[in-house]
Amino acid sequence: FIVFSSKRVPAKTMELFIVFRKGGIWGEPRPLGAEVNRGVYSIESRLSPDGQRVYFSSVWAPKPADFGEAGSAKRALACSEWETGLLNIWSVPLSEWTK
Repeated sequence: FIVFSSKRVPAKTMELFIVFRKGGIWGEPRPLGAEVNRGVYSIESRLSPDGQRVYFSSVWAPKPADFGEAGSAKRALACSEWETGLLNIWSVPLSEWTK
């Protein structure tokens, strides 16, 4: 399988898709969904060495209000593996798509 970014339908901006190859034929790409893409620019996907996670860049960043309580700004920053300015680097497990 591969994970890639594209603006193909149904994406409205660059989003991440996954596609599987079976019997030498590539299947239909599927979007990784709103929980991953969040309706914002998501690019530069890279698989972990074991193929169980995907790392990617996105302009999405959590707002402290997204976490609901005092001290949440620290937790919000911890949710991003690295703060790189414009694009933040995220990772998600692929188990939902690779089962």
